[in-house]
Amino acid sequence: MIEFEGIISGDHECFCWDVDEATLRRFYEDNLKHRTSCFNEGLYRLYPDDLFAISIEDRKIKVKMEYELIE
Repeated sequence: MIEFEGIISGDHECFCWDVDEATLRRFYEDNLKHRTSCFNEGLYRLYPDDLFAISIEDRKIKVKMEYELIE
């Protein structure tokens, strides 16, 4: 199961979550400069593709997520 806290966000290309640096680093190791959130200061964009170890040929996947609203 994948679990993290983030703000649902987007960069007009696909949906993503805005998350803190520690959360992003769990899934993404490259340059953070290109992942800075456009909408929430101090946060970074985490894309669905970052969460899965898939190749171009393996684009069909099934995802199950649970969520709860946090304050």
